[in-house]
Amino acid sequence: MSRPTEEKFIKKEENTNKVDDANKVEDKVEDTNKVEDTNKVDDANKVDDKVDDDANKVDDANKVEENIKTSTKKISSFLTSSVPAKETSVEGETTNEDSIKKAQEEFFEEHCKDEILFKSKCKLYAFNKSKKKMEERGIGDIMVSKDRANEMVKIVMIRESVMRFGCNHYINPKFKMEKHAKIANALVWASTEDTVDPDAPKDSSQIFLVKFEDEELSTKFKEEVDKGSLNNKKILEA
Repeated sequence: MSRPTEEKFIKKEENTNKVDDANKVEDKVEDTNKVEDTNKVDDANKVDDKVDDDANKVDDANKVEENIKTSTKKISSFLTSSVPAKETSVEGETTNEDSIKKAQEEFFEEHCKDEILFKSKCKLYAFNKSKKKMEERGIGDIMVSKDRANEMVKIVMIRESVMRFGCNHYINPKFKMEKHAKIANALVWASTEDTVDPDAPKDSSQIFLVKFEDEELSTKFKEEVDKGSLNNKKILEA
């Protein structure tokens, strides 16, 4: 091969190599751009995910706020509906609540001359044997009281909405008062001496359930009933 031809061939090969190098650089740039584009897409997705997360957090926060608002609006399941709403009182006037209290006191003074051992607001239920379920007797004050004439202890409940007895009987030592297994602050007992329900069969046990606002009242009531049961047992066995 002549010298000029050899130089021409070498130059051509160098040009080819340069083109290859340029193509490689271009491919590298394209690859880099692809990586950058992929990263941009990933970043965009991350932003979308963050927006979704933030939106979900806002939704959750709104739900919590709604729950709080709803909870504050809910009326307690204890002592509802039967008591008239307390009216705004003007000086010298009595409210519905005051009237109810006064009516209860007058009813008790007229019908009960007992010594009060325990007294508290409650909700009273009585078992309906035909329907086989507990039915509400009413809301009012329940008392453990001692008959001044014979020293026997009884359970008396006055329904505040109608000023009638919800229950009225001496404590029978044969029946033990028990805590309700599922209802908080509730007690169950039986009596064969209750005189309130005229349709109740004579000498047939009636089952009562009372629910108090808190455990302290429930415990105190049971303590007084248990004491009354022992008291009545001693008197009956004497």
